[in-house]
Amino acid sequence: MRFFLLAQFFFFYFSLAAVSEKKCSRNSINLGKLIDTLLTDYDTHLLPEAEGVNVTIELHVQGVSGISEITGDFSLDVMYSEIWQDPRLSFKHLNVCATNITLKSDFRKKIWTPDTCIINSKSSSIHSSPSENTFVILYENGLVWSNFRLNVKTPCSVNLKVSTV
Repeated sequence: MRFFLLAQFFFFYFSLAAVSEKKCSRNSINLGKLIDTLLTDYDTHLLPEAEGVNVTIELHVQGVSGISEITGDFSLDVMYSEIWQDPRLSFKHLNVCATNITLKSDFRKKIWTPDTCIINSKSSSIHSSPSENTFVILYENGLVWSNFRLNVKTPCSVNLKVSTV
């Protein structure tokens, strides 16, 4: 029974992969040229849409550490994601042999990004071991998914009145 379920899962998974696979032609645009094309006349100061942008924020706590009663704070390691739609970055209409592309962190400096913050945090930093833990996935419909691995130091209230000593 397990084998049957496992076989069924793999059949379903690879069927979906085959459906979403894109046909490539010889004159497909390479990824370097695609980025250059998308960023031609792109203004990072303008919102992707005049009406505003809905940004989805995902925060997954990976660990809690460094709890300090003296300074009243603690540290969190989190995976932080921002997801938004930027129609100016859509490449559906171009002859590209990919439905999404993964880009390095420096791509974020070339596009509009949301100005989000963690309220009341004392400090936050992007992990950089051995390199900056950031990447961006750009989908053909202009969906941007930006990911960071952060260390956040945030305050916590500590009540030192109650003690069982």
